[in-house]
Amino acid sequence: MGLMTVSSSRFHRATAPSLIKHFRDCIKGAPRELYANVLLTAGPAGKDSLVVVQMCYIGAREQGQEYLAAISSWDGERCLLNEVDEKSFLHQQDSVAQVLRGKGSLFAIFKKQWFIRSALITSLPDDLINETVMNFADTPVGCTWLFELAGGAIGDFEDTCVPKSQREAAFTVAALHQWEMDVDDDRCVESAEEWIAGTLKPVHQGGPFPSVCAIFSADMSLCCMANPVTLLQFLGRHEPPERVKASFGSNWERLCEIKKLYDPNNLFKNTFWPLDAEGETVEAHTHEPPTP
Repeated sequence: MGLMTVSSSRFHRATAPSLIKHFRDCIKGAPRELYANVLLTAGPAGKDSLVVVQMCYIGAREQGQEYLAAISSWDGERCLLNEVDEKSFLHQQDSVAQVLRGKGSLFAIFKKQWFIRSALITSLPDDLINETVMNFADTPVGCTWLFELAGGAIGDFEDTCVPKSQREAAFTVAALHQWEMDVDDDRCVESAEEWIAGTLKPVHQGGPFPSVCAIFSADMSLCCMANPVTLLQFLGRHEPPERVKASFGSNWERLCEIKKLYDPNNLFKNTFWPLDAEGETVEAHTHEPPTP
C-alpha cells in the first residue's frame, strides 16, 4: 500500500513549463520511498492535451502528505483532477495498463502502431523544459512524453552490464507514441526522435536502460494474448547502433568480449544486437522485421 496522488491540468504552452519546473523542484533530494513522474499527453482528438503529475509514497501517510502539499502549492492553473488515496501497487498497474491499451477490445493494443524512445538524463534545466513544451505542442494525438524520477535501489549495484554512472541518473525520460494502423503521419516517429536525440542530448547519461518493464494485471498474469496489458521496452525498434552501445556505456567492450567468447558465430541474437558475426556494426533495418 502507498499514498497515491494523481493531478492533471490542461496543457498550455504558457503554463506547462512552470508546472514541470515546480515538480522538479519539489522532488529534488527525495528519498527512495517516493516515486514520481510528470507526463505530457496529447489528445484524444477533440479534447485538450494534459499535463499529469503522479506520485506514490511508500511509507507513513504524514510524510507522503508533505510531498502532496508541496506539489499542490502550484497556483498556475486549476487542476482538473486531484485524486489522493491509499492504493495497492496492482491497482496502480491496472490503471496504467488501461491507459496504454485504450478503450474497447482487449486486443486494442495490438491494433495500433507504437514507437518508443527513452533516455537517462542527468538533470532537467529550465531551457530544456521550455523547449520540450514548445516541441510537444506540435505532436499528433496519441503522443505521451514522460519525465520519471530515477535513482533508488538500482544505484546500489556495481558489477553489472549497466555502469553505475547510468544507474545514478536523475531522470528516465520516454516518448510513448501510439496511433492507428491506417494513419500515416511522419510526426509520430520524428517528434519522438527529435525530442530524445536532439532536445535532450545535452543532458544524456549514456543510453536508455536495455531492459523490459513488465506491467502486470490485477491477477498477477503477465502480458499475453489472452490478457494484453503491455511490455515497455526502453530500447525501441530501429535504434541506431550508437544508442544500443550507449546503453551499456563503459561496459560495452566487456560485453562484446563475452559475446565473442561464448557465441563466436553470433547464433544467439535479438533485434537490438547491432553487430554481425564479424563484429562489424549493422543498421537496425537489416536485422529487424519490417514495420506494419
